[in-house]
Amino acid sequence: MHERGDDWLTEVEDWVVEVAGPKVSLEIIRERAWGVIVRVTTPHRVLFFKEPAAAGRHESVIVADLAKGWPGLAPDVVGAEHERGWLLMEDHGMPMRESLSADEQIAVFEEILPHYAQMQRQSRPFVDRWKAAGAQDRGTGSLPSLVHNLIEGRSRIGSVPLKPGQIDAALRELPAVLDELASAPFATGVDHSDLHHGNVLVGHGTPRIIDWGDSCISHPFASLFVVFQHIVARADEDGRRRAALRLRDVYLDAWTSEASNTELRAAFAHATWLGYPIRALNFVHMMGEADFDQCRGDVAQFLVRWTAMSSLLDDPDELVVAVANQTEY
Repeated sequence: MHERGDDWLTEVEDWVVEVAGPKVSLEIIRERAWGVIVRVTTPHRVLFFKEPAAAGRHESVIVADLAKGWPGLAPDVVGAEHERGWLLMEDHGMPMRESLSADEQIAVFEEILPHYAQMQRQSRPFVDRWKAAGAQDRGTGSLPSLVHNLIEGRSRIGSVPLKPGQIDAALRELPAVLDELASAPFATGVDHSDLHHGNVLVGHGTPRIIDWGDSCISHPFASLFVVFQHIVARADEDGRRRAALRLRDVYLDAWTSEASNTELRAAFAHATWLGYPIRALNFVHMMGEADFDQCRGDVAQFLVRWTAMSSLLDDPDELVVAVANQTEY
């Protein structure tokens, strides 16, 4: 990510004026390793500009495609410049974590997930386009080498603090799980990979999913991993099991023509189990160098938890519930 100064902001302003009209004011409201967000105030409305880091530049392509083909699952796009990954988007409200309880957030996902799952099914022809734009391949064929490179220190963060043999149980199970998932006709799709309560906006119309910068191409059923750990795990203890299984079933309703309920639930649990290494790999891909030390610890935690869940692979319901009883941090 380049250093941003007055010249950069002027360049952004020139583009925004070209897209949205004159008399705008710009204010940088968030700047992280993954990108920068600018509030754009015009005489008639507020818009939001985003420039992602290079690792997330595919977001502009995915969001623009979603806004056109599946409106309501992403922000409405006012303008996009794909070479630089620039997006200018409508204001859809505030992150739901700022105004809704955990139970209310779960209800929002009950509303969103049927549309999200249908989009995953219908957007399979876009997968190659999105990978060409930079979306990372976390599919069943790519995960073995990605995971081994990660644990052997051959990723951009270097050595991960794991003890010898500490995740052997997960590595033993991985080939069989991947073979099973790869054999299904629904094995590949887009995964937002960061569906937490800060990335759903509410207040201005229907809820909208934002921040597709972590999105990757994986088994689509891994999509609820973050929902479980950021939202369901923070719900009342008595309701977590019910909420986890309810969200799973709401999501799987869109896939019932693809396989039996038993097959879908088993595949869902196993793809959710893969959420641990997928999340770890996404952290490595998106983190800035200043965060590498913390990232190594986070990656180790994901992998250790992944191994601990291996004993539940034969019990789909209990595996899903166990994942939904863990907060990410």
